[in-house]
Amino acid sequence: MKTSVTNKFTTGSFCLRSSFDIPEGTPVVFGERDCDGQVFPHWVLTMEAAKALSGNEHDSARRFVVVHEDHVAA
Repeated sequence: MKTSVTNKFTTGSFCLRSSFDIPEGTPVVFGERDCDGQVFPHWVLTMEAAKALSGNEHDSARRFVVVHEDHVAA
């Protein structure tokens, strides 16, 4: 698993109905494991960051918030 931070302001969501701001410098990870133990091959917010930014504890523990690779520091 790799770790980094966002390199610019962007938005994220758990679904199309609710979105939230993701500020520059927010922690992200690549290669997080899903509920089945399979590697998820995308940059995603950490569970803690997703919970803090969205205010949604339930979805933060069960869903990924994907961050486009162009928005992740090299």
